[in-house]
Amino acid sequence: LLCVCVCVCVCVCVCVCVCVCVCVCVCVCQIAELVVDNSRSADGQVEGLTDAFTELEFLSMVNVGLSSLSKLPCLPKLHKLELSDNNLSGSLETLSEKCPNLTYLNLSGNKIKELSNVEALVRET
Repeated sequence: LLCVCVCVCVCVCVCVCVCVCVCVCVCVCQIAELVVDNSRSADGQVEGLTDAFTELEFLSMVNVGLSSLSKLPCLPKLHKLELSDNNLSGSLETLSEKCPNLTYLNLSGNKIKELSNVEALVRET
């Protein structure tokens, strides 16, 4: 399992030094919300997000320089996706395949010029 750990240590010295450290670790398979806004992508692709994020329900990638979603992993529980202020312009079909439970999508501030690019996301009810 891939886990992310954050540790914080605080030391106080008055004649004697006392240090306290606290570490919190979370496995990516347990993360339900992830915000990576303004974390610029080097090549316009989704980076670091893998199929291990099985519980992800909310993902925000605002202003990260995305030009493609081809490397987006399968996110079966994702309901809300924020992709505003990127460079997306082409087909969005991969979203309906990789995010079958998506109910909210923000594409404002992208370079989408044709409605046909969004039509693949609309499901018949």
